[in-house]
Amino acid sequence: QESSRIGDIYSQAEDFAPKYLSIFNLKDTSEYKEAFDPLFTRLSNDNTEMYNAVFYNLFELLRSEDEQYLKDVALYIAKKYMLPYPALWFDKTYINEVVPAKIRRIELNSPGSLVADISLKTMRGKEVPLSTLRSDHTILYFFNPDCSACQPLSFEFKQLYRSFRKKRITIVAISTISDRSELKKYIRKTRIPWRVFYTLPQQREELINKFEIERIPQTYLLNSKGVILEKRIGPTKIKELLL
Repeated sequence: QESSRIGDIYSQAEDFAPKYLSIFNLKDTSEYKEAFDPLFTRLSNDNTEMYNAVFYNLFELLRSEDEQYLKDVALYIAKKYMLPYPALWFDKTYINEVVPAKIRRIELNSPGSLVADISLKTMRGKEVPLSTLRSDHTILYFFNPDCSACQPLSFEFKQLYRSFRKKRITIVAISTISDRSELKKYIRKTRIPWRVFYTLPQQREELINKFEIERIPQTYLLNSKGVILEKRIGPTKIKELLL
């Protein structure tokens, strides 16, 4: 019965979070205080369980959004209303370990940050650090051969590949599966012209912790120094910026 009651609280909070956020213009940082100060004061003083549920849902909803400004709101909420108050949280692992890890990943993947490095495998099994695969501009393209949304994006990239090469734009395609034989079949079937890399199964956690790849295809546009310029960028925006 207790677990059912807590479940109801979290369901209410899950429904409440997007509706509440829609009231505010979150692109305007001056609205942050107005949006969250009264909510935090009321809930943390009157209903700790609802405070846990609401701020959990606010943070998780915002940090999973594509738009960077919403991820920035998630950082603001976590750093001002969550991390300073571990005593108010029932799940100590979540507040002391999970939230800081998610904050690190948001900051690691923010435009303007140097992209994380990771050891990749070539299709011949050679180990290559991502940091060595740089060009004037680099498109990191996280994909899966079975991803239906990846197929049309790959086709569009193929149509632009010659233009990319002329402008020294390199595609570094990183598979989110580690089965080299399946990748070889995929490359033969699709005849993609760019290099494909993969990581070992034991690197799966590192890959997830360093990059935002919950939803694929995921793309990053990097400059020659490996600094993130854009994320989830498609052919139209690339043409607008670089071609």
